[in-house]
Amino acid sequence: MMTGYPGIFAGGDMVPSERTVTVGVGHGKKAARNIDAWLAGKAHVAPPKHELAAFDKLNPWYYSDAPKTVRPVLDVARRTST
Repeated sequence: MMTGYPGIFAGGDMVPSERTVTVGVGHGKKAARNIDAWLAGKAHVAPPKHELAAFDKLNPWYYSDAPKTVRPVLDVARRTST
């Protein structure tokens, strides 16, 4: 995240990348870690990436096989008169 000038860091819209909020926030997080390491006189070593979660490791508790609900519907005469 450091530019070609020591002590100058860039991220978000200032670097060639996707221009989304998510990418900008991620660049901010990376820049903060690199700035902290640079100020401490160290080199930031990124931790290894997490492995991808397989389907069997997901816990979609919010999805269930609930029965479909039927929404009440007004008859045509009532719908056109109100």
